[in-house]
Amino acid sequence: MLACKMKPLPFNLCNPKKRPAIINRSYALLHFIAATSLIFYRVSSLLHSRPSLPHLLMFASELILSLLWLLNQAYLWRPVSRKTFPERLLQEKGEELPGIDVFICTADPKKEPPLEVMNTVLSAMALDYPIGKLSVYVSDDGGSSSTLHAIREAWKFGRSWLPFCTRFGIKTRCPKAYFSRYEDDLGEKGYHEEKEKIKQQYKWLEEHVKKAGSSGGMLGETCSLNSINHPAHIEVKWPGMDGLQGPMLSGTGFYMKRKALYGDIVQEDTDPIQLKQYLGPSNELVKSLHRSNHHNSVNNMDSPSRLLEETRNLASCTYEKETQWGKQVGFLYNSVVEDYLTGFILHCKGWNSLFCDPPRPAFLGTATTKLNDTLLQGARWNCGVLQVALSRFSPLIYGLSRMSLLQTMCYAHLSLQPLYSLPMWCLATIPQLCLLNAIPLYPKVSDSWFMIYSYIFIMSQLKHLEEVLSTGDPMWTWWNEERIWMMKSVTSYSIGSLNAVLKFFGLREANFVPTNKVADDEQVTFYQKGIFNFQASTIVLAPLVTLVSLNMISFAGGLARIIVKGSNWNEMFGQIFLSFFILMVHFPIVEGMMFRKDKGRIPPSVTLFSLALSTCFLCLGSLILMP
Repeated sequence: MLACKMKPLPFNLCNPKKRPAIINRSYALLHFIAATSLIFYRVSSLLHSRPSLPHLLMFASELILSLLWLLNQAYLWRPVSRKTFPERLLQEKGEELPGIDVFICTADPKKEPPLEVMNTVLSAMALDYPIGKLSVYVSDDGGSSSTLHAIREAWKFGRSWLPFCTRFGIKTRCPKAYFSRYEDDLGEKGYHEEKEKIKQQYKWLEEHVKKAGSSGGMLGETCSLNSINHPAHIEVKWPGMDGLQGPMLSGTGFYMKRKALYGDIVQEDTDPIQLKQYLGPSNELVKSLHRSNHHNSVNNMDSPSRLLEETRNLASCTYEKETQWGKQVGFLYNSVVEDYLTGFILHCKGWNSLFCDPPRPAFLGTATTKLNDTLLQGARWNCGVLQVALSRFSPLIYGLSRMSLLQTMCYAHLSLQPLYSLPMWCLATIPQLCLLNAIPLYPKVSDSWFMIYSYIFIMSQLKHLEEVLSTGDPMWTWWNEERIWMMKSVTSYSIGSLNAVLKFFGLREANFVPTNKVADDEQVTFYQKGIFNFQASTIVLAPLVTLVSLNMISFAGGLARIIVKGSNWNEMFGQIFLSFFILMVHFPIVEGMMFRKDKGRIPPSVTLFSLALSTCFLCLGSLILMP
């Protein structure tokens, strides 16, 4: 009798989301028909009349928006959900589990407080993973003594914290989060007494590290969020890419096999001399590559002084010269979005990634709470992705023959995302200028073509709302995302695009500035109340306030022209509604300009400067448009 060998149970199950897929594809088909009709209307209008500059700019804006919309549909084509079974992994693999290296990077203790770095280190050290196969590394580019002190204190506290987590099966293993938010309802003997003792140790440690940080000039607290800046981006787009070849590398919160970073050069039979040409002259590094499943990748009999010297050699800035690091090995250099570029090249080589999104959030992140930091951070990211689009690694050129069409479209959409700035500037200025001069840019309300514009606008908003609600967020999140997207289009995307073009022509060097993760008490109060803090640089505020001022003037002036002079409401309704919609979305800016008196208001100097700019634009534009 033949014995049947049972197939091992899978470590994860991937299930297509049929209902969202049907909704997404139906919406895409109808929207595509409407967008095609809109383009046909614009082309036929331009052919049957003398084209003017405003009409050409509007047509160009609509083409760009249509292209970006089309690329974005790849995220929504095949969404999936994934259920994981980590307990099976432990049962099946056991001693075969690979070694894990956790890298924690920091650079500036004033923007990334040592207390937060310490909590990150402790939570990484406490991972539920075999101790002999887990290593935690901290990279401090700033070389801060306060960060070093915090890491030393974390090591001491960890001698009590880790056994406590293991003994009682604590799930929330970040000390700050555990003691401030989460209460594990455990009735085991000795739990509450031990918890109180550990809590007192942590309080002492917290105060000790804070004092050490303050003596170095660092003040303030961070505002921790169990989410990211744009939750729908992860909860909608990443499951969509998971149904293709897998999501992109996104900066943090991901695990990778070393083999993926080292490439095909690292094989059992690879000549050590060839390995050194790729990886550098370190013998210990080359030897460690074939022992990646073990924690002790160096010989314990080696003298500490020799190992320390080897470590210094590997960490030096000159080690990577004349090697393939940053080119064919490891993360790719020469980009401020090395995660995006590295993931793109790996996917082009056939690499697959998976999106793990368990019901209980796997990571606790720290997001920016200041408008200034959020927009400037976005400018840096968008500069980086547009640089990739302008390079030989442009997804639509380099990726099309190496990946599936849908995966290529996902990468292309993100790399071309800064181009949203062009139609946004046009839509926020040209229709308003023409409204003041009684020049219609849209079909009459009574015209059947007006229904096309109405359909595209309404269905786009409803689709966005459906995506937000499907993630479990309230309707207010949809409105906030609409607001932040418009603000980013005017500032982050515009600044990022300008910097990318300047770098393309060699007029500007790439730079990296750590995101500020510190907020004072006043900022925390603003954030908790949901109030914008407009204490930002003029380069961020001026474009926003100028466009809002321009729309206020054009809306009031256009409405007055219709009422007083009896202009055709039927022709100008589209432009009046557009100005009104922009003002409603940006009402916090109107409020900050006119009504608020606190420190977070828009400075009067910025308001006056922006009013002057918008007035000059409208006057000059009106002179140009005069027949």
